Amino acid sequence: MNYDHNKLLESAGGDVELVGELIGIFRKEHPELLDRIEQAIQENQPQQLHEAAHKFKSPLSTMGAYAALDQIVALETMGINEDLKQAGIVFERLKKHIDILVTDLAKHDRVSIK
Repeated sequence: MNYDHNKLLESAGGDVELVGELIGIFRKEHPELLDRIEQAIQENQPQQLHEAAHKFKSPLSTMGAYAALDQIVALETMGINEDLKQAGIVFERLKKHIDILVTDLAKHDRVSIK
């Protein structure tokens, strides 16, 4: 699993229904956040990269999605340091972790429904 369900449940104050809502929000909003990061990298806009990565940190932290969070922190730091040379490589790793995370979250939804 690419996230820590116990961390997510703890972040939701033990409210299982809220966990479902948080997962739904993430699944809906993550494509836009990825697009903003990708655009910032393509346009060599470190400030925009920093801002987009920073916005992505909170939901990843809430879910305990540590592998993706590591990549977001790296991208945020690149934006702060205005050094995007490795940003494309890190972004590709981030997308892989997010794809796995989204798959895991979908599995959670199916288990919760049963």
